[in-house]
Amino acid sequence: MKNIRKLLAIILCFATVLTVCMPFASAEESTEGTTEITQERPDEPEKEKSYLEKLGESYRNGLENLERGGLTLASFLVSPLVIFFPMTSAVGLILLVKGLPMGIGCLGAGIGQIIGAPIIALFK
Repeated sequence: MKNIRKLLAIILCFATVLTVCMPFASAEESTEGTTEITQERPDEPEKEKSYLEKLGESYRNGLENLERGGLTLASFLVSPLVIFFPMTSAVGLILLVKGLPMGIGCLGAGIGQIIGAPIIALFK
């Protein structure tokens, strides 16, 4: 029995050396011959956006926040039904706990961004 344990310990040590140490050693040797390839981009002057483009972008972001808030509130309202299904009960619980505050927060951010879009566009 002792001989079998020693033989098994030797085999396991050898397997550990082959699986852990050898790949690291071969990886270190192979990095010396490689060269690093970098991609250079030509310097392009950034085009300044006009006030109307910035205003449109701000409105789009506000509408996205309104959409996310509405969807989150809708999922909060549906979450009690989702909890009853075994595969989606965890998702339903998360929506029940986080759905209302996240939905209201996103709606508030969207409304604030749409109302304040003319001022936000000035400072972008």
